[in-house]
Amino acid sequence: MTKELLRKYSVEYIVIGKTEHETFPELNENKLMGLGTVVFERPNAKLIKVEY
Repeated sequence: MTKELLRKYSVEYIVIGKTEHETFPELNENKLMGLGTVVFERPNAKLIKVEY
């Protein structure tokens, strides 16, 4: 279901940072990382390129 929604809305990248963790305290970072490849990473932020 998740990949279907990402494809439907043509999502290419997912950002996980401080704001996302504050806004979504139950964020499943491992699940999001499983949707693609981390292309940029800093101690408090990740950019994931979605792979369909």
